[in-house]
Amino acid sequence: MVFDLYDNENIHEHWVHDKELKTIALDPEGNMLIGSRDNGANLFNENNVLIKQFIAHEKPLINVAFVDNDENFIITCSEDNTIKLWNITEDARL
Repeated sequence: MVFDLYDNENIHEHWVHDKELKTIALDPEGNMLIGSRDNGANLFNENNVLIKQFIAHEKPLINVAFVDNDENFIITCSEDNTIKLWNITEDARL
């Protein structure tokens, strides 16, 4: 759910995760990366439109991040003791 704190209203709802959210990262362009206990991460653009889903972990995510100085990559970290590097332009996990 995207909530406007100034106008106190719900702007947009996203129900793409089945479990609670654990971590959120924002990049300078306004993209938002959300990780949850459903073992996946979702990338939204600045208009709150779902761009991609990243699912490859066996346990809930601990953290998500955009790679500094390269907007083509994100990182996900999970309770399964793995860290995954993703190329978001090629739909590839490295």
